[in-house]
Amino acid sequence: MKFIKTIKFRLAARAWYCPSFLLACLMFAAVAQTPEPELLLRDASDYIASRKTKQVEMTMTMEYKDGSREVNATVDGSFLLGTGNEARIQLKSGDDELVVFNNSDARHLYFPAKNTFQELPAESNRAQLLRSAIGGPLELPFAWLADFLHGTTFAFEEAPKYGAGEINGVNYHVVDITSSQYTARVFLTDTTPSLLKRFDLSLIGAALRNFASTPEGFLRVTAEFDNWKMNETFPEDTFVFSPPPGAKPESNRAERPPDKLEGQPAPDFTLPLLDGGSVKLSQHKGRDIVILDFWASWCGPCRQAMPIVVSVANRFKEKNVVLYAVNLREGADKARAFLKQNNLEVAVAMDGSGQVAAQYGVTGIPRMVIIGKDGIVKTVHGGMSPDLERQLNADLTAMLE
Repeated sequence: MKFIKTIKFRLAARAWYCPSFLLACLMFAAVAQTPEPELLLRDASDYIASRKTKQVEMTMTMEYKDGSREVNATVDGSFLLGTGNEARIQLKSGDDELVVFNNSDARHLYFPAKNTFQELPAESNRAQLLRSAIGGPLELPFAWLADFLHGTTFAFEEAPKYGAGEINGVNYHVVDITSSQYTARVFLTDTTPSLLKRFDLSLIGAALRNFASTPEGFLRVTAEFDNWKMNETFPEDTFVFSPPPGAKPESNRAERPPDKLEGQPAPDFTLPLLDGGSVKLSQHKGRDIVILDFWASWCGPCRQAMPIVVSVANRFKEKNVVLYAVNLREGADKARAFLKQNNLEVAVAMDGSGQVAAQYGVTGIPRMVIIGKDGIVKTVHGGMSPDLERQLNADLTAMLE
């Protein structure tokens, strides 16, 4: 009994400091065990990007509503990414299917349902290949995935937040991120290293308004990933397209009527430049071929097209080809963040009012206008074409002959 009383006394005597000490220990342990969300996301992305080869299967679902219009769609995909620019991407939605083969020599798009294919120049930038794999409302989710798989730095509007989540009874790290174009919840495996399990992405702001015009409109995409395999050895012909029996080539550029601007004098304008100073179009007349690329950071096809346009313009730079990326109605900070995120160096003209875009008949972006040294509009390209690079090369080569 005396022993028991002694124990009680000692516990009571120490009670004034034990709870606070234990609480401090528990708080320290909780802080120590909570991962830093941005670092967690970065480490997972860098790990996958650094693997010699990678393979994964994906199921992507889309929910879209705008007024009375509702669309639900599912895309099943598989990605085999080899060394360098090697890739084989298979996407299937209902009866539609696309298989993309890319290697150092060529790129092929195969359409199994029609048994037809297109042959295009090889895409040296594999991240760009993934960004352009699918269009419309799924462009932005595919751009996010392309950036994640290739270790591209993300631009955040707010600091990412960490949490924990569960999928089918399995615990995952959860990182909530917000950009100017979307909000996303990313599920990463509770392993070392972490792998991407799922992302839930919702378009916001101007990116959403590109598809939904009503206040209650929304566009949500969920993509789930399974069967990750790293550093596998693929057969030599994995990324080489061999036409199946009866497969027929199809044109990779649809015939289109000439744009009303083509053959007309280019409207003159003066706009401020992002890095200071201004540009007056007429100052180039008689000296330079000018490319105007109308764009905005929220526009998925613009994200795909601009690296191509910049690359082609740089190739012809010594032949007096000048490029201005004309940003529509965005602030300087957003334009700079976009250029930094995509490692682009280009002269940006700021069309804050959209007046110049109106002069050039811009109703959708991207829109590329090529103006000859004589000040006449020679060619106009709208949207993001799979063979945009070839088209621009051909246009400029013909103008310089």
